[in-house]
Order: sequence, then structure tokens, then C-alpha cells
Amino acid sequence: MHASACRIWLQGPLNPSSSAGTSRESHLYQASSPSGTLSHHPTSHTNIMGLFPLFLSICPDRSMLFKMVRQLLYMSVKRIKTGIPGLDGLIEGGLVQGSVNMITGSAGTGKTIFGAQFIWNGLQKGETGVYISLEESPEDIKEDMKIFGWDFEKYEKKGLCKIIYHDPAQVNNLSTVMTEEISNVDANRLVIDSTSVFGLNIENPSQIRRRLFGLASALKKHTDTTAIIITEIPEDSKALSRWGVEEFVVDSVLILNYLGIGEEYSRSLMIRKMRRTDHGKDIYPFEISNKGISLGTPKMNL
Repeated sequence: MHASACRIWLQGPLNPSSSAGTSRESHLYQASSPSGTLSHHPTSHTNIMGLFPLFLSICPDRSMLFKMVRQLLYMSVKRIKTGIPGLDGLIEGGLVQGSVNMITGSAGTGKTIFGAQFIWNGLQKGETGVYISLEESPEDIKEDMKIFGWDFEKYEKKGLCKIIYHDPAQVNNLSTVMTEEISNVDANRLVIDSTSVFGLNIENPSQIRRRLFGLASALKKHTDTTAIIITEIPEDSKALSRWGVEEFVVDSVLILNYLGIGEEYSRSLMIRKMRRTDHGKDIYPFEISNKGISLGTPKMNL
């Protein structure tokens, strides 16, 4: 069948769990060209893969069909905007809702600022947030962030966010504390800064890895909470994280770099992976101004 003849008309409700009173909507998906470009009027979240046999019976061109289904899957994913200028356009509008994302880099690359900016931008959109630090006191974090004009205390007083310190020697109960804090403010966004200190009270690397797996598993149970885990790469290390396991238990990895050539220094961001997202593949320069982090145009192509 020619691509232009491939038309799929779905009439709602598409979600089997929808109540009987849900209004019925019509959903038209059409491949308008042999390249598989997809238009939709309108789209809603549904079990697209469950409809694959139906799609195949209507449009037997498998190559084009796979492109269509891939686009449908992307469109059905709810995104949470980071609010960081220049970033959301590279990741299809934002982080996947309910995902666990890792921000990694060596010391001084802007990881803590990135995490705080993620929480702050959510607050500006009416979303609640929790920032758990294993390194700095809440007072220091809030004071440091005032340089960007981010007054977290105002939102804490309203019960919309919480910045807490968790003793790294007590990582055994971090998942429990995290769950309680998420529940206390019904958090839409969460930052844990950072997993690099997990080894302060645990000597066995395998135990550290088990703790990290447990933390990631606990996070993924909170499907309405989008999380960022911050970790640090040791200087001159080629690893992506301190313990070499974080990158395997998260949904995305963003690497921050701070490189010096002579007397010139520059910061850059690279998206190493991001599940369910067709993300940018370049190395993107960024700067830290009095408004926080903002990305620029890529200088080189990978």
C-alpha cells in the first residue's frame, strides 16, 4: 500500500480504563508521505502497542508503520519542562514524567545549580518540589541560590517545596525519608544531591550498588514525580558516575563539562541517553549567568 493511502481512524475512548462517562473523541493518524510523516487530530495517551495489530491490518507497509508507531509513542509521552533555556527543545519538550534522570560531571560544572533551577522552574508553574541534599545544609543552598533571584523560603512557607539535609551516614533510610517528603508536599519534582557520598559509610562497593538500585526502584514507584539524581565524576575519570552503576538504573544521563584551554574555560552539556526521547546528539555550550543555566548553539557535532 502506498504511504499516502495509509490512514488510521481511531474512535475513543481509547483508554480501556476510562470511565463510561468519558466523552468520545475521534483520533485520525495519517501518513501523508512515503517518509512516514505523521499528522494527528488530536492525540491522547493510549496503549499504542496494543493497537499495533490493528495498524498492521490497515497499513501493511511495515517500514512506514514502524515510523508511525514510533511517532505515536513519542506523542503519547507526557513531558515535564526543565525550564532551562535551550534544553527542552532538545528533548522533545522536557523530561518524561515520572522518569529518573542523572546529572553528572566533575566538581564545579553546575550540577547543583541545574537541580535547583529544575525545582525553581517547577514552582513557577505551580508544581511542587523536594530537594534532598547529602552534602550541604538547606540554609547554605537557599543562600547560594538567592544570587539567581530564587527565593525558595517563600515557597517553603507556603508548603509548596522542601529543601532538606540528609546525613550520608544514614543512606540506609534515604528511600524512606524520600517517600515521606514526596508525600508531605505531593511533590511533582525531586532532586537528590548527590549519590557520590554514598560510600562514606559503606565500604563494600556491592552494597553501594544495591543501595543505588533500591533508590532508583523506589523513585520509579512515584510515577507522578520526575526525579533528578546528581552524581560526581572524579577528576580525570572516564566513568559516567562515581560508582559506575547510576547510569544503568536511570532513564537519562546528562553530562556537564567544564574544560580549560589555556586561559579560556568553557562549559558544555551532552545528552548521553534519554529513553523514549529523540534527543539532541551534539555537545551544547552553556553559561551560568545571574539567571541560572542557559544553553547555546552547538560548536561541534558528535
